[in-house]
Amino acid sequence: MMKKSERLILYLIKRHSEVTKIRAVKEMFLISEFTDTYSFVPYRYGPFSFEMYHDIRRLEALGYLVQTENSFIYTGLPFKEPDNIDKRSADYVFNSYKDMDDKALVKRVYESHPEFTVFSEYEKKMEYRAEERGITTIGYEGKSLDRFIYELIENKINTVVDVRKNAFSRKYGFSKGELKRTLEKMDIEYMHMPELGIVSDKRRALNTFEDYQKLFVEYYRTLDGKRKSLMKIMELGKKKKIALMCFEADVNYCHRGQIAKWLRNEGAEVVDL
Repeated sequence: MMKKSERLILYLIKRHSEVTKIRAVKEMFLISEFTDTYSFVPYRYGPFSFEMYHDIRRLEALGYLVQTENSFIYTGLPFKEPDNIDKRSADYVFNSYKDMDDKALVKRVYESHPEFTVFSEYEKKMEYRAEERGITTIGYEGKSLDRFIYELIENKINTVVDVRKNAFSRKYGFSKGELKRTLEKMDIEYMHMPELGIVSDKRRALNTFEDYQKLFVEYYRTLDGKRKSLMKIMELGKKKKIALMCFEADVNYCHRGQIAKWLRNEGAEVVDL
């Protein structure tokens, strides 16, 4: 079954028949201001969505479009069009900018959203320096890969420390290898510290807040035995700004909160994002 986001990007490409990649991304960025279809990150040519490209690769595999070096081409294979709101948003953006060439469109997007130009190889409208230090914690539950990365950039994170026991996720972009490769493209270092995770067997049958707290009391008692790894985090936080990453959105339901508690008891300042 085709996802809502895939139907919208395919509809946009169909309207052009053939569209340059840079134009497709910029138009989808403008459409997403109305539809919230994709989140975007600042990248080499302004706003970019890793998730959008993931959807495009799937559509290509299904035969709906073809990629050339610079363009996307609709193959003519029929598909269910987007809902009316999404369709109207795509039509509005298409009609608003159809007489504008790619260069002018990029300039318009850059001028209206300078925060997305900080890593641009074309033109920077705003400077960015991730020179801060310290320790934070973050969860990716409920976030797309792009939204997660944007939050890291927004908080000037240099290094992500993955404290999951098993760095695997069914959610696109959050398994170890894929996450590491994507973060490196954004000049964010990735470290996996599985020794700080909790084995999956102990995470089963957690239904109430009390269940979680019982598990975390037991887990906290093990942390003194992991002192070497925890001190490594403290030392790293003196040189870079790091984020201890796990799944749960609410730190009170995640073991990273217990790691933060141990670090705070050792004198470190830890901020939960």
